[in-house]
Amino acid sequence: MKKSIYDIKEELRKSLDIERQNGVNYDDFMALANMAKEFLPYENVNKSEIENTWIDYRINNIEQNEYRYDPTLFHGFDEVVGEKNIIECINDRGVFGTFHYGAYRYVPYYINNYVKHYSSSLDIVVDRDSYESEKELLEWNKIRKKDDINYIVSEDFGSGLKLLRVLKKRGNILLYLDGNTGAGEDSVPSVCRHISSITQMRSGIYRLVSLLKRKICMVIADQPEPGVNRLIAYKPFAIEKDSLNEGIELAYSNFRKALQQKPELWRFWYRYHHYVDSWAHISRNSSPEVDWVNKEYGLGVDLRTGKLYEIETV
Repeated sequence: MKKSIYDIKEELRKSLDIERQNGVNYDDFMALANMAKEFLPYENVNKSEIENTWIDYRINNIEQNEYRYDPTLFHGFDEVVGEKNIIECINDRGVFGTFHYGAYRYVPYYINNYVKHYSSSLDIVVDRDSYESEKELLEWNKIRKKDDINYIVSEDFGSGLKLLRVLKKRGNILLYLDGNTGAGEDSVPSVCRHISSITQMRSGIYRLVSLLKRKICMVIADQPEPGVNRLIAYKPFAIEKDSLNEGIELAYSNFRKALQQKPELWRFWYRYHHYVDSWAHISRNSSPEVDWVNKEYGLGVDLRTGKLYEIETV
C-alpha cells in the first residue's frame, strides 16, 4: 500500500529532527550542497528556499523509492502530451532521450507499449552504477523480461557497436542522458548549461544519431501539479555532424525547462558534482556558518554561500 503524502512528510520530519543533531547521510548532504551551489548565483534565492527545495526533493525520493520496490503502486500517467511524436520516433527507428526526473522509471515501459504495437523493439542504455542497482529489483526485472526490454551498459566494451546494431537492424533505443552514459574518455567532450552551472555531456549518442541520420525524441516525466504525473514527448529532431553542440543544447533545453520549474523532481542532485564542468560565481560573502553536516566525511555546508567546510567529527 502506497504511503500518503502526509505519512511521507511526517516520516521525513522525524528524520530531519534526528539529522540536525546527528548529521545527514552523504548522498542527501551532497544533494543539498549541489543545490546550494546551483541556486545561490541567483540573488533572489535564500537559504530557506534551498532547504525547502531539498526537503521536497527528499519527499519525491521517498515516493520514487516506493515505486522502486513495488512497480504496481504507480497508477499510470494522468496525461500524455505528444503521443504522435512517440509514434514518429518508433516508425523512424529513432532514439528516445530522457532523464531521471519525475516518474522516470515508467518512461521506457510506457514507450514500449507503443513499440510493441508497431512491431519494433526497445533497448535501454544505462550506466554501470544504474545497471548494478537495477539487478537487485526482482519485480522490475520480471517486467523487463516479460516486455523483452534489454539493457546496454554504456561503460561496457563494445557498447557502441551494440547501439549501432540495434538502430540498424532491431529497433529503438532509450537513453538516460544524465550521468556517465559512456565508456572511457569522450573523444569529443561537450558541455551545456544546467541551470546556472555548466554540465558535462557525452557526445557519443549524438554522433551516432548523426551518422545514421536518425532522429532523437526527448521524453520528460514531469508533474504540472502535486500528485499529477504527465509524460511529454517532444518533436523528434535530426542532428548534423557539424553542429553537435546545437543538438545537445536542443535536447537539454527541454529538460532544463522542467528542472527550472520543479528542481526537486530530479533524482541525481546527489551526484551532480561528479559531472559538473564549472559552477557559476556566487557573489555572497559572510563569516563561515555551517547549517548541515555529514559526520561520515566530516563536512559542513553553509547555505548562504554554498561553501563546504571540513568539520570536527568527534
